[in-house]
Amino acid sequence: MLRYAIQRLLWMIPTLLGVAVVVFVLLRMLPGDIVELRFLIDGGQASPEAIAAERVRLGLDKPLWWQFIDWMTGIFVGNFGISMWTGRPVIDEIVPPGADIMGAEPWHPPGLSRNARRRPR
Repeated sequence: MLRYAIQRLLWMIPTLLGVAVVVFVLLRMLPGDIVELRFLIDGGQASPEAIAAERVRLGLDKPLWWQFIDWMTGIFVGNFGISMWTGRPVIDEIVPPGADIMGAEPWHPPGLSRNARRRPR
């Protein structure tokens, strides 16, 4: 029974990696360009220099394999990145900054509010 449980846990690694690859590829295959879409919604025309600078800021100028590695390493250290749509940290979109949820962020001590780290000046 212990051997079966260990095998199942070990099979979890390639399964999760496969799911991560599929999700990443599907997100990159969506039609349209998020940078151009953001600029169109924000007010119309944008210069090619501004669009290129935004792509560099979001890391979209790097090769696809490098974007994937960067994405996966960020997930492992608890940095989910910056939302391409809102420009805010993704963790703030998942867990609101004022939330004091026990263990909501596994890389912080349980019960520590996100606002406890941000003291107003």
